Amino acid sequence: MSYALPKRGSISNSALICPQTNIPVLIIEKLNQKAYFWADRPCFDCIKCDKCTVIKDLIDEFTALEVYGYG
Repeated sequence: MSYALPKRGSISNSALICPQTNIPVLIIEKLNQKAYFWADRPCFDCIKCDKCTVIKDLIDEFTALEVYGYG
């Protein structure tokens, strides 16, 4: 299987799986911006993003640790 990746930014694996696509959730970092999340597309484009426990858990963890521009 193949899918598009973002054109800019540093990519890290979150070690979590998207519940909608069964694809690993990636962390995309850009200079001076909050990190965002990507499975087969940007997670913020997903209709279920606001209710996604995987994304919520990542944001909560990053906020607690004050990493990736959160906190």
